[in-house]
Amino acid sequence: MDHQQRELRRAAAQAFAESLNKLEQTIWSPEDEPTPASCPIDLEQAVAEIEQLIQAQEATSEKKLPPE
Repeated sequence: MDHQQRELRRAAAQAFAESLNKLEQTIWSPEDEPTPASCPIDLEQAVAEIEQLIQAQEATSEKKLPPE
């Protein structure tokens, strides 16, 4: 995978994380306190898992490419 494609994936992952943060702010009003009991998912953990998935896919794609 070339550098440009890796940068695009990184930017997409970052934009996705920002979207999740914005969604979290929209869901909870200022008086709501997000607590582990009220939040069914851990957004930071979800973002970390998505980043791991992207990295694993990149590694798999790089293994499939024939040597130049």
